[in-house]
Amino acid sequence: AVTRELDVKGEIQAQKELGDFVDGDTLDGLTLRVPKVDSKIEGDQFFADEYIEGGIHPKQDLIDQMKASRQYHRYARLIFYSLLRQLLIHGRYHADLHAGNIMFRLAQSEVFLLDFGNTATLSWANRLRFIGMLAGLRLGLPKLAVAVLQQMQRNGRFSSDLQRDLHGIAADRSRPIDAR
Repeated sequence: AVTRELDVKGEIQAQKELGDFVDGDTLDGLTLRVPKVDSKIEGDQFFADEYIEGGIHPKQDLIDQMKASRQYHRYARLIFYSLLRQLLIHGRYHADLHAGNIMFRLAQSEVFLLDFGNTATLSWANRLRFIGMLAGLRLGLPKLAVAVLQQMQRNGRFSSDLQRDLHGIAADRSRPIDAR
């Protein structure tokens, strides 16, 4: 796991690639941001993001404040929306979302995704399966969702491309698993 976090060039590339794809996503009047990499402070062993003036990490008191003002679910929806766009449309996604990798700038209605050291890529086949499962759940057709899961798990084992994707994510989430 340490080598993934220390792959500076891969992290910079992932941040730029996903930033180009999702920076500026908007939902419910909120905007998702990915900080730019400061090209003046970049080397083989380090790099720096642009400074986020007024940015704060979501500590418990901030989460409580956001829940009280009914903002918490709006921001969560935006993050979820962006993650689904990354996963289902782009294929490569941020694979390490937690409070330390999210920053808010509430006065500007912005949320920032940080630390792209762990990203993952799903094959087209598994993106389509995932969409089928979501559609089955959304349409109230649990049998469809189960059928998709069964397709992913043939003969008591996951299909070979899903196994490959899962193995690749576990082995090294910073590299594409499937070049299809």
